[in-house]
Amino acid sequence: MQREKLERFRRPRRGWRALVAVSATLIAASLAPSVAFAQPSLPPPTCTATENETASRESFMAGKRAYDVGDYDKAISLYLEAYSKDCKRHGILTILSGAYEKTGDTESALFTLRAYLERSPTADDRDAIAEKIGNLERRMAARRVVAPAAATSPAREPARVAVAISPELEVRKHTVAPWVLVGVGGVAVVVGAIVLPVGLASNDGVAATDDRGNPLFAGGEPVMQRCGTFGGECRAYVAGTATDDPRYAVPDRAARERTHPATQAALAARDTAITGLVMGGVGLFALSVGLVWHYTEPTGLFAKKAANALTTVHPIVGSGVVGAGLGTTF
Repeated sequence: MQREKLERFRRPRRGWRALVAVSATLIAASLAPSVAFAQPSLPPPTCTATENETASRESFMAGKRAYDVGDYDKAISLYLEAYSKDCKRHGILTILSGAYEKTGDTESALFTLRAYLERSPTADDRDAIAEKIGNLERRMAARRVVAPAAATSPAREPARVAVAISPELEVRKHTVAPWVLVGVGGVAVVVGAIVLPVGLASNDGVAATDDRGNPLFAGGEPVMQRCGTFGGECRAYVAGTATDDPRYAVPDRAARERTHPATQAALAARDTAITGLVMGGVGLFALSVGLVWHYTEPTGLFAKKAANALTTVHPIVGSGVVGAGLGTTF
């Protein structure tokens, strides 16, 4: 009888020991630190050489297409590939962070944003990125607190937490407009280079004639009519020397235009030379402006100018329900 009583008291003691051991194990597991996440594979911070800029741009554009259709895992892989081929394009890290956010991997998103601040000490958006890091850290802390109490907490008004919007990047290439200006300027230079010598050659001198059309001579030397190439009066020349001999005097402009076709031809040659000079000068100016425009035109990766918008996250906590709603206010 005594043995039976002892057995009845011993068995509960062994059961309590097992229950205490299991409880201790569960408590230790809940207090143990979480397993470290797998850090994204980024080039080392000391990387400064570009492996393949063209391949990097192609991978980035492919990643953007995957991101736009919601294939975020593929977008992450392509963004990492683009950055590994051109480790100087640190702006890819902010886009990569947004893709990690879409998959719910907040730790990786934070890791890439911190890497961006470390590798871009002079970036213009450092303040915005630092603010976003703070927002993400607060969201992670809120999730750790809210999750255990979600099953027992009553429904309450959703909180609104502002989240900075990651800037989207765009690839800018050279435009056609500078080359159009270069082409027009080049054509004008060529035409001017042809027209100017023609005008100068034509104005070398035209044989003058009397009112009846007979050539005028001075000692057997024909009298030539010339007009100043870039302005000036038209004069008579004998043996290449200007003369004021009244017999060969050039009449006033009105009379010259009526009665002296030779002088009219000299005037037309002068106008042709001036036209060629002006066309060549304008063409050379347009050619220079077009080349300067092309080589100073900004190209590469640039952040798009987004509309003023505020994206808010609404944590939804209720009896047996945990989630979040996303809204944008313009």
